[in-house]
Amino acid sequence: MPGRVLIVDSVSTNRIVLRARLAAAFFDVEQAASGRDAIGHLNNGAPSLAIIAADLPDMPGIALCQRIRARHPAGTLPIIMVARTLDTCQRLDALQAGADVVLERPLNEALLLSRIRCLLRATGGMEELRLREGSNRALGLSEAAQGFHGPGRIAIIGGPEQRANLLAGSLNDRLIHRVDRAQGLDLLRSSNRRGRPDLGIVLLSNAADDNGMHVIAALRAQPETRNLAIMALLAEDDDALMAEALDHGANDAMALAGPKAELDLRLERLIVGKRRADRLRDTVHDGLRAAVTDPLTGLYNRRHALPQLGRMAQEACDHGESLAVMIADLDHFKSVNDRFGHAAGDAVLKKVAQRLRTALRPGDLLARIGGEEFLIAMPRLSCHDAQAAARMLCRAVGKSPIPVAGCPATIRQTVSVGLAMSGHTSAVPSGEALLEQADRALYSAKSCGRNTVTLAEQSAA
Repeated sequence: MPGRVLIVDSVSTNRIVLRARLAAAFFDVEQAASGRDAIGHLNNGAPSLAIIAADLPDMPGIALCQRIRARHPAGTLPIIMVARTLDTCQRLDALQAGADVVLERPLNEALLLSRIRCLLRATGGMEELRLREGSNRALGLSEAAQGFHGPGRIAIIGGPEQRANLLAGSLNDRLIHRVDRAQGLDLLRSSNRRGRPDLGIVLLSNAADDNGMHVIAALRAQPETRNLAIMALLAEDDDALMAEALDHGANDAMALAGPKAELDLRLERLIVGKRRADRLRDTVHDGLRAAVTDPLTGLYNRRHALPQLGRMAQEACDHGESLAVMIADLDHFKSVNDRFGHAAGDAVLKKVAQRLRTALRPGDLLARIGGEEFLIAMPRLSCHDAQAAARMLCRAVGKSPIPVAGCPATIRQTVSVGLAMSGHTSAVPSGEALLEQADRALYSAKSCGRNTVTLAEQSAA
């Protein structure tokens, strides 16, 4: 579905020309000749983006920006303000009133379209995060993101060393944020997100050997820096270079010689927007993790494990490989709760989960699927090796007593394991069928005295 753009301008020629340009770029366009008309359009459904003339007949464009922002906060409905000329104070007033971008007439079509695409990408990503976060909260899987205020980190990348150092010094004097000079992409490749900057300033020029565009594209392509806020600072005003930087992935772009107050405001906005997106992203991640994780042991839960088991069984079938499926159940666990209390029982469950996790290979599936039941799936094992692995899990759990804080005695815990195998019959069983076979084998293990492994009859055939 194309983006819907609202043009607010009292001059019909301006609206017609702009409408033709946007329609050719596959945008749906609505038009309003005044602030009042624009508010009427907004009442009938918010557009994807608004382009507002600074001089409207019934109210200043800045006043309309303020009214829009009262209903649509920053990061939701982007606003581009257009004017014949604006001095530094007027540009700052427009930005502070809620405009995301201020452009002067005559409009450069390539730059305008790049600005629109950039703003729509940003708001589209934020809207998707908000929808996911809202769904998680409705399901009780996450809490509302908490605000964070404080100094951020800015990295200056590329450009002549002298220019970069002068800019770093000037910004450090003016901003509360820490500004560093980055050597290539090294600073941005930190494995710890907290050690990476909130914002990267990429210095650009028209020099033939300037690699700033490649740096912007590389930052957007790398997982570690994909969500970094990027400001492209140009050595001089160049609409074509600015449009190219935005289309390569910069969040904003301006000339280095522009007003310092405007640069500071735009940098601050980028950091605030980056942190807002990070908080939403963290909340969504936490909610998704809560949806598939057992809160006591930190293992996967049944909701995640059963579909994953099905995928593993299908993959084993497709590649002609075997899959070992086990159910491990704690022996006499009810007596632990009865003798020492549920807190002690929880401590035992957590320790058993830890011992099982340590004993398994990367790529094996481990999940808590019941009160004291654990599901284990191990691909590419022969039946003999799977039985050996199951016995090894029994030893790993029962190797030593489990100390429990506040408990007068250590607790010795063992597990019984039911094992089922795929890959030994002409009819390859599904994940659900393997689980049922392992469950029946578990009952046999319990009947055989516990702390033992039993192979399902179908797997032994």
